[in-house]
Amino acid sequence: KYKIEPNTHLSILSSMSKKVLLIIDYSTNWFTIFKKPKLSNGDLVEVHQTHWKNLTVQSSSEEGTICFLKEEEQPHPFSNQKTDRTIKPDFILIRNFPTDLHDKDYKNSMIGLMFGKIPAVNTLNSVFMCTFRPLLYSELLSVKQKIDEELKDNEDLENTIDVIPMQYYPNNTTESINRNLLENSPKSSSFPSVIKVGSTHAGYGKMKIKDDGDYDDLKCILALKTDYFTKEPFISIDYEYRIQKIGNHYRCFGRNSSTSWKNNWGNLKFTDYEVKPIHKIWADRCADIFGGMDIIGLDVAHLSDGTDMLLELNDSSIGLMYEHNEEDTNYIKELVLQRMEEEFCSSNDDNNENNNNNEQVVEEDNELTEGERQQKELEDNAAYSLFQIYDINGDNVIDKWEFRTLLNELRWSKQLTPMNERLFEKFVEMNWKNLDENDDGSISFPEFEEFLNGGSSAGLLTKGLHDSMKLKFNESKEKIIRKKKKGSSSLIPK
Repeated sequence: KYKIEPNTHLSILSSMSKKVLLIIDYSTNWFTIFKKPKLSNGDLVEVHQTHWKNLTVQSSSEEGTICFLKEEEQPHPFSNQKTDRTIKPDFILIRNFPTDLHDKDYKNSMIGLMFGKIPAVNTLNSVFMCTFRPLLYSELLSVKQKIDEELKDNEDLENTIDVIPMQYYPNNTTESINRNLLENSPKSSSFPSVIKVGSTHAGYGKMKIKDDGDYDDLKCILALKTDYFTKEPFISIDYEYRIQKIGNHYRCFGRNSSTSWKNNWGNLKFTDYEVKPIHKIWADRCADIFGGMDIIGLDVAHLSDGTDMLLELNDSSIGLMYEHNEEDTNYIKELVLQRMEEEFCSSNDDNNENNNNNEQVVEEDNELTEGERQQKELEDNAAYSLFQIYDINGDNVIDKWEFRTLLNELRWSKQLTPMNERLFEKFVEMNWKNLDENDDGSISFPEFEEFLNGGSSAGLLTKGLHDSMKLKFNESKEKIIRKKKKGSSSLIPK
């Protein structure tokens, strides 16, 4: 189904005019957050969103990484999720853990993305390594040692944060369960304890063990699978809080449950806390783990003796505090665009190319009179303004549904020849095939602009449609002229 034939034109190949952003998230509607984003080099950012179960990845040393996105059962409104899509991502934002609770493991898809060395937030290597909680814990111990060394002579800072003790058990055989946990482990002196199975998250896979009887019951469950597990002391806490870092923004808030000892589910209460210097130090050092973690959440328990105990680190799939969800979501958007700027707009080659293009534009502009230059600027902005009107979901392309909406508007405003539904559907199909020149399932702004200027696609379209669109184009120009007369600093309407 997904075979890629060699030497076949792939409409999904990235072009100089756009960069494809793939977002893996099953909850937040990122189409409404990334509204018509554009990089400083002029590249449009085309947003595609899916979640792990609907993603198929193929990677090739010749073709790069190709992603097949299955149609969503419940697509976000005015999005491109209503159909199957084939894309070649330039950048990725991962907001979901690549495993779920029912033995569904998507790490093979992660490996395919890593094979293609696609830049991402967080880095793909860090997302993959964070699926192995014991390895992440080992890194936290290293961070703890470094921070203690840095602060040993600093009396201005309060005591650092400790890391909760942990024991690891492989659970690869029934014998390993008996020897590692039940026969050789300390008994009542280690009670109560918390057992965490595998790298589950959101409070799942945890059990509080109070005595030997609980251990015996747990052994029967662990023997059914081969997931590793860890053991930690159960500690009595005053409250739990999270240190959150998104790019260069820090937040600290309490998160406590009145109905569960786990403190991350049940009847939760959130409270904003002050971000202290020690919080920033820990967040900054942890952000360097596994090659880079731009989004992290450190869960810390404050004990009755005043000690702060680090429980775990969460990566870019962290949940956001409800009261600050909109603000923090925008921080993530700005972070992604910043990383895309650094990746695609900061190289010497790009700068040289942009300089050459700018010199060429200057030479062309010098050949124009002042009146001709103003007219060119006006027409360029009028075309983009009209394009934005029909790019309903703001993903910087006009898909077939949006194109049909455009034609239907022209039809009912009587700017097209009257026709019944059957003829209208044929009219849509014919003009869509002609206007979507590269057959990628969408109309880019260059294709749209070429049509307005009477390019090759315009010659294939019916004269009625082209005339109607030119009328809309002229109306857009008139609006810009009126705004300019009122003193607007921008020719592009917001």
